[in-house]
Amino acid sequence: MGRKLLLALALSTVAACAPSTLSRADDAPAYSASDIVRHFAAEPSFGAARSLCIGAAADCPGDAEKATRSEAFDLEVTFELGSDRLTPRARKNLDQFAEALRDPALAVRRFHVDGHTDARGRDETNLRLSQRRAEAVRNYLVSAGIDAARLDAQGYGRTRPKARDPLDPANRRVETRAED
Repeated sequence: MGRKLLLALALSTVAACAPSTLSRADDAPAYSASDIVRHFAAEPSFGAARSLCIGAAADCPGDAEKATRSEAFDLEVTFELGSDRLTPRARKNLDQFAEALRDPALAVRRFHVDGHTDARGRDETNLRLSQRRAEAVRNYLVSAGIDAARLDAQGYGRTRPKARDPLDPANRRVETRAED
């Protein structure tokens, strides 16, 4: 009988704690400023290694492997369907991005802010909406102290989907890329 009571008490404690744990996780940003700095401030590449291979083409490997890491970073900025207003979670993520842009490792780099939509609606409408979304992110970052000259905002509408399904909400996003 003691074991049953102990088990019931443990289960009720877990159930009572679970909602608050979930809400704290939802309130946290999707990434930290240090994650962003690490992403964009990677060691510079000095190009492929040079070598000489003597033998048939089948005996020699092709070009040296090139770095394939994308310079794009998904800001995880969320919008309601058809809207360019930043959600509270989007603002928390952008606060982390602004902090990263103030880091000395990124302080001189310029960035492209790319807005995207899913395939709902007309192409012209989606293109304008994606531009407004990119500008909303840029404006928020400028209001957080980032120099406007470091940020270019561009909308792409539905032309560059992230997910295979053109209607997937994951396609409604804003990404950033460091300018080379």
